[in-house]
Amino acid sequence: MNNLKSYCDRLTEKTIMIFCSDCYSVSEVIGNDNLIIHNLFGGIVAGKNEQDMSYLRHCIEKEFVSQIVFVGHLNCQVLKHLIDDASDIKLWEEARSYIEDLAGEVVGLNFGLHDGGWYLMHRHVALQVKKLSGIPYIREKIERDKLIVTGIVIDDREPNLLEETDLDLFENLNFKLN
Repeated sequence: MNNLKSYCDRLTEKTIMIFCSDCYSVSEVIGNDNLIIHNLFGGIVAGKNEQDMSYLRHCIEKEFVSQIVFVGHLNCQVLKHLIDDASDIKLWEEARSYIEDLAGEVVGLNFGLHDGGWYLMHRHVALQVKKLSGIPYIREKIERDKLIVTGIVIDDREPNLLEETDLDLFENLNFKLN
């Protein structure tokens, strides 16, 4: 395993790193000239959020980004809140449903707490990478070999461990999710 700083130091292309708004490790990589940092609530891509989609398009087209790295992190309090929240806030409805299904999948696999956390986050990252890759202007750039979209999972507690997400494995598991 790596750590986030060494991973980012090896990036040679202009890269957007998408972090959860709850992730504390962002501060470790601020100042890297090849990185553009973007935060999303719970690290959940909402294709209906025009502000986020416009920002990503701007970065790809005007900042000449050639790579997007989706960063998941263990011990995410935003995802925990979405699971525990009993309010009727419509804005969170889609995200809450997604996270409940994802958490149910992990419980169904009967992992231990540590392994379950890593699995949940790798699965989440793979699904979000898939969702990003399906956005038409991102998909077009990928198909023309102008953009790479990938994912990593970090443990932003000490020591800051990092694992690259095996997209083929975690994206294609046969579990029912939104």
